[in-house]
Amino acid sequence: MKLVYVSDDLPGITRRLLRGKWAYFAADGGRITDREEITRLNAIALPPAYVDAWFAPAANAHILATGIDARGASSTATIPNSVRSAMPASSTAAPASPACSR
Repeated sequence: MKLVYVSDDLPGITRRLLRGKWAYFAADGGRITDREEITRLNAIALPPAYVDAWFAPAANAHILATGIDARGASSTATIPNSVRSAMPASSTAAPASPACSR
């Protein structure tokens, strides 16, 4: 699985509490009902207290989810190092950054 670099500025998956369980919604607003996808999102285990939760639509994204904690600080869930270390080196390398001009 190749690691994909994403930004939480892009449209992603959101969540809302419905009848005591998380309901997930795609960027287009449609409810996600695929059991495998719901299991993936639940496994990220973003704390329930986090608001403005954003989940990457791709399972192989380097940022899996972000949210805002009670103090107002942004928090990020990333792929665990154990998974990252099992990936080929070419798939975990950071994208080249543009040259800086002075």
